[in-house]
Amino acid sequence: MNLLAFVIGDKGVGKSSLVTKFADDNSPRATYDRISLEHKIEIDIDGRKWMLKIIRGNKTWNCNNKYYYQVACCVLVYDVYNRTSFDNLTKHIDDFVALAHPKAYKFKFVVLGNKIDMRRERAVHKEEALQWCYHNRDALYFETSAIEGDNVAAAFDQIARCATDYIPHLVGGQLYNLQDIVDQHN
Repeated sequence: MNLLAFVIGDKGVGKSSLVTKFADDNSPRATYDRISLEHKIEIDIDGRKWMLKIIRGNKTWNCNNKYYYQVACCVLVYDVYNRTSFDNLTKHIDDFVALAHPKAYKFKFVVLGNKIDMRRERAVHKEEALQWCYHNRDALYFETSAIEGDNVAAAFDQIARCATDYIPHLVGGQLYNLQDIVDQHN
């Protein structure tokens, strides 16, 4: 079964680097479609094989909400050294929920504070991020480094688990394309 995770955040926070790092390190058969910006990674959760499809959000996807409708987990990424990227997380959640499946309020968001490998003064400290996560849908939080691989596998394992937990809340427990549902009712 396919799981769809959507990765969003400001430009330059490391969305592509994180997804690529996870795919390269954890799945020899991972594929990447440059047109759809979609990674497909075979994963194993509790002895069951899943295909995790990861789509990085950008302005193109903001217009195409049929993909938002099938998402089983939303990943928010910010740069721990870029205050604006952290402050924009609320807008990203609000925008996503406005376009997502009607039961999106039931699933977990996962927040990744990226670029912890850089040795500079942080703009956002871990305690502040944890507090934000607690007050914003009780999102799960990981600090990551796409360069060094810190917490990348653990974060994506949790992302996949959140997606599998959400599947029963989707239409009939299946992932559907919004256009398919509209076509069925016309």
